[in-house]
Amino acid sequence: VESFGEETLPGQRRWLKVAGGDKAQLLTASARKAPRRGLALEVGAYCGYSAARVAESLGPADQHGMPRMVTMEADLAHAVIAQHVLSFAGLSHVVEVMTGHSEDMLPWLVKGIKEMQTKAKSKAGIDFAFLDQRGSRYEADIEVLQQADVLSDRAVLVADNVLKP
Repeated sequence: VESFGEETLPGQRRWLKVAGGDKAQLLTASARKAPRRGLALEVGAYCGYSAARVAESLGPADQHGMPRMVTMEADLAHAVIAQHVLSFAGLSHVVEVMTGHSEDMLPWLVKGIKEMQTKAKSKAGIDFAFLDQRGSRYEADIEVLQQADVLSDRAVLVADNVLKP
């Protein structure tokens, strides 16, 4: 994906809207520092590239076949592209792509995590979160996760587009 952007787009006044290069290295290094008991979350999948990078850094899928990561995308076309990119990368069993806006999807995800915690008698929740949607949603989305107490004790949160959403 990054090679395509570097080889195809220069000189065309276009850019590829992915967390590549130094951002990708920072993202995967941050994901590796997060605990490994629960889920990784990405809000703003776009084409699935950053989800693939994070998923690769998480290690093997859960032994019960559960996804290790959930990525959310508001735009249906982008969500379909992300699903295909993840499938092509061999990661569709590791990452679940959810379509919808974070204000609608996060409460649903939180409910599922709470049910999973109750069934498993575990506190495992969200260990890593990458916020890559509209910057104006970050505070509200983080508050949903904090209020529900689904962030693990040493959860790592990374946000893109914080200076210029």
